[in-house]
Amino acid sequence: VSTAVFIFVQAIMLGFTRDLEQKIVGFGAHYTMELGQDVQPSAVLESLNQNKIWQYVAPYRETQGILQSVLDEQSGEGVQIRALDPLQLGKWQELNVSFAQGGNFNDLTKLHANLPGVLVGQELANNLALMPEMGEEIDLIFPFGDITPAGEYMPLAKRFRIIVTFTTGYYQNDAKYVIISLN
Repeated sequence: VSTAVFIFVQAIMLGFTRDLEQKIVGFGAHYTMELGQDVQPSAVLESLNQNKIWQYVAPYRETQGILQSVLDEQSGEGVQIRALDPLQLGKWQELNVSFAQGGNFNDLTKLHANLPGVLVGQELANNLALMPEMGEEIDLIFPFGDITPAGEYMPLAKRFRIIVTFTTGYYQNDAKYVIISLN
C-alpha cells in the first residue's frame, strides 16, 4: 500500500511540476539576447533562423511602464510592456496564452477606431476595473522621452485601445503584462 501511495504522490507532483513549468516558461522566451547599438537585428535573426537548433526565432522588446486608464486618471499601475513583431505573429502562437472574447495576436496588426491595439492581462484588467468589451482607451507611459525646452524630462505617452484580455494561467503574468505591436 505504501508503495502505491508513493507512486500516486510522485505522479501528482510530476504533473503539477509540468503544469507550473509550462505556465511560467510557456509565456516567456527560453533564450533571449540583448543586442548592442551597432548590431543589425535582421542579420542576427537571419543567422539564428539558419541554425536548425532553434525551433522559433522572433524579435520582441520588453520594458516597464505605467498603464493609465483614460476614464480614471488616478488608475496608474506599473506594468511590463512586451512588444511583438506583427510580421512574426505565427511564431508567437506557441505561447501559453488564452484570449477572452475570441481575440488573438493578429489583432495587434490592425488599428481599432484609429488607435493601435493592446492586449491586457486579465488580472490587470480586473484590478484596474478596465472594460475591454467597451473598447476602453488607455495611455501607456514609457520610461524614455525627451527633454523639454525648460529642461524638464517629459516621458513618452502613447494612447491605445484595449482589444481583448489574455490569461496565461500564472497570476504574476496576468497581473503585470500588456502586449503591443513592435511597430
